[in-house]
Amino acid sequence: MGGGAAGASNKPLGLEVTPTWAVAAICGVMIGISLTLDAGLHHATKWLRKRRSLALFDALDTMKSELIALGFVSLLLTFLGFFMPFVCVPLGAASTMLPCECTEQLAKHPPPLNSCRQGMVPLVPPEALHQLHLFLFYLALLHVAFKLLTLYLARAKISKWKEWEKEARSASNDLLHQPSNLRLSHQTTFVMRLTKNWSKSTVLLYIVSFFRQFFNSVEMTDYVQLRHGFMTAHLSPGTNFDFGAKIQKSLSADLKAISSCSSPLWASALVMLLINVRGWDGMFWLSILRVVVIFLVGTELQTIITARIDMDKLSDEHFWFRKPRLLLHLIILASFQNAFQISHFLWISVYFGLMSCFHQGHLGKVVAGVCLSGLLQFICSYITMPLYGLASQIKRTVLDVERGQEDGADAKTATSTANVIETIIGPVEKVPIIPALRRCKSAGYASEGLIV
Repeated sequence: MGGGAAGASNKPLGLEVTPTWAVAAICGVMIGISLTLDAGLHHATKWLRKRRSLALFDALDTMKSELIALGFVSLLLTFLGFFMPFVCVPLGAASTMLPCECTEQLAKHPPPLNSCRQGMVPLVPPEALHQLHLFLFYLALLHVAFKLLTLYLARAKISKWKEWEKEARSASNDLLHQPSNLRLSHQTTFVMRLTKNWSKSTVLLYIVSFFRQFFNSVEMTDYVQLRHGFMTAHLSPGTNFDFGAKIQKSLSADLKAISSCSSPLWASALVMLLINVRGWDGMFWLSILRVVVIFLVGTELQTIITARIDMDKLSDEHFWFRKPRLLLHLIILASFQNAFQISHFLWISVYFGLMSCFHQGHLGKVVAGVCLSGLLQFICSYITMPLYGLASQIKRTVLDVERGQEDGADAKTATSTANVIETIIGPVEKVPIIPALRRCKSAGYASEGLIV
């Protein structure tokens, strides 16, 4: 009797002993929160559509799709929780690549409710699935927060260029519309800076660009030169165009790419989970690698802005492998891994404790890696993304759109380009539209002042 009572007392309590008012109250709270979030997303969608913020609307739609995908992952984890205890592996395999030193504990104290034969243990205990479930919540929360932080800081940096745009459109109106005057200005001011001794050496140019990205990365001469180059390549003379707004709209469109968790991002998450082995310090070394990559990306963008501007011929040759978006993908990857590492640290600290075995013996490296991730996220948002937004305007956007559509690839770039131009200068039907964007016009997107 005593043993039976003890066995019954050790059985987890279920709904059969839970008051109905408690069940109804908990379900009501969860339903209320879900409906509130859904209504908030719905109103945000209507507000963005009313303001014609098509890029942000697409980004919000992508975030909703991501949350739905995480919901499916959550349901799948819950479903697998019933079957994982019956998937068994040898004890030796379960004792390799552990994040904590607990091999002896695992051998002496096998997991409760162990349905495996002697010498075998469950592949993933039910409690581990629950902990992983909680970690996904932290990751989703931090990932969304970092997206918003990236957009806010990038726009805050670009907003400082508004005064240059006003000067370029008003006081320097004759300079902007007469190429000969601009070339004269290029010879007297812009080239004067570029013909310094350090700019004549490629090595010195990259060294100066590396440090300059952190201090006064964009000057007015850079902005005006790129503005004229873009307008010469894509717009007809005399067009009243806000180049600063174009950069902001382009970054908003890039936010859509940042908002989506693509297969490479999930693959990087799996790699970070895999190398989280005690003694490897994998996440710390990955944070060092991210810092190096982002600094190299920023240096390349700064070099493009500083010394590789050709106002008469915009080209992708200035970018690595002739792929401007490769730099954007590296920024996106670094941002996602920053969110992953910080969310992993918060999850471990809250659920297991700051001094748990996950951090035992290398807490200093863990904290250093998290601090590097936070600092790097600020650099990505406030420095690297605005640099990309400005430097990417010299790519051959229109020609790439035409070639991409003919090949059946990169069709979304055409839609994004048309959306940005239409949002800034509005639709005008009588201006000829280049063949690369004619398909966009037929799909409902019009543009103004484009050169045939």
